[in-house]
Amino acid sequence: MFFGLVACEENISLDPKTVSEITYCFQDASVPPEYHRSYCITIYKAHGTIEVDSYGDLLVKEEFKLKGGEFESLVSIINETQLKVCDSNNDPTCSGSTSELISIKEGQQEVYHRYIDNCNGDYNSSECGDIIGVIEAIEAFVPQLESLLR
Repeated sequence: MFFGLVACEENISLDPKTVSEITYCFQDASVPPEYHRSYCITIYKAHGTIEVDSYGDLLVKEEFKLKGGEFESLVSIINETQLKVCDSNNDPTCSGSTSELISIKEGQQEVYHRYIDNCNGDYNSSECGDIIGVIEAIEAFVPQLESLLR
């Protein structure tokens, strides 16, 4: 069930020449440390990083290279998902659930920021674009993601 208001603007339109950084972070729910896995994937023009932690204890930090055209392809996929800048107010909020963050920068300026509290269910409403599509495209850069989260 979705509570609150969603205010959306026009679709964001990104230029691969000006985008400098694309980040996706997953914050795990409150579970015992041996099961807790949060992670951030950051994609830059020529490389990316993944960091996996359990309650702040860094478990994995890896860097990977991007092949020619992969960054531009990711930006194109994000444009196709028709993301919009949406402000949502998921009241009532809860504690202990998972949360996610998508951030896109041009230079040092953040041009897109979406925090998702997964407390209330489906956050991939069409009003904000295909957020799941963006997450899947970013996670695809780390094919060994499942094994890194063990």
